Amino acid sequence: MRRIVLSALLLLAAGSAAIAQGGPPPGGPRPPPLMLSSSAIQDGGVVPDKYSAASQSPVTPPLSWTNVPATAQSLVLIVHDADVVMQKGLGDNPHWIVFNIPPTATSLAEALPNTATLPDGSVQLSRKNGQGVVSVGFLPFAPPPGFAHHYDFDLYALDTKLALDTNATRADVESAMAGHVVGKAVMQTRFKR
Repeated sequence: MRRIVLSALLLLAAGSAAIAQGGPPPGGPRPPPLMLSSSAIQDGGVVPDKYSAASQSPVTPPLSWTNVPATAQSLVLIVHDADVVMQKGLGDNPHWIVFNIPPTATSLAEALPNTATLPDGSVQLSRKNGQGVVSVGFLPFAPPPGFAHHYDFDLYALDTKLALDTNATRADVESAMAGHVVGKAVMQTRFKR
C-alpha cells in the first residue's frame, strides 16, 4: 500500500512540475486527429461525374488534410471501392494508391498527371487491367450501371517512408505500412451511373 501511495505522489509531483514549466500534464490533451476533406466531394456525398468513367476526361479529385502528426515521415493515400469483392476473396478494388507523400504536404491537387512520380516525390502505383494493359495513377470510378458503390479515401500518416516503387502491389504497400501508422483519416463517398 505504501508503494502505491508513494507512486501516486511521484506522479502528482511530476504533473505539477510539467504544469509549472508550461507543458501539458502527463496524459494531457491529445493532439487533434488527422482530418481529410475535399473541396469537390463531401464526406458521405456523391462523387461528381468528372472523377468517374461517366466523363470523357476523368481527373483526380482534389484532396486536402490537416493535423498531420509531428512524428509522420510520409503519408499514404488508398482510395478503394468498398462494395467490390475481388475474386471471391476479402480484398476490394483499389482506384488510387499514392505513397511517400511528404509529411509537409497538405493536399493533392485536382487533375494530377498519371505519372509514377509526382513533382513532390510522391509515388503512384501502377496496375494491370484484365487485358494486361498497365496504367499508372488514378482509376476513375466505374460501378456497374444502376448500382451505387461506396468509395473510401483512407489517408495514413506513417513514421517512415516506404522503400517501394510504382510496381509494388497494394499488399506490398500495406505490408510495409504495418507497425508504422501514427494517424489515419477516412472519407467515404458514393457514385452511381
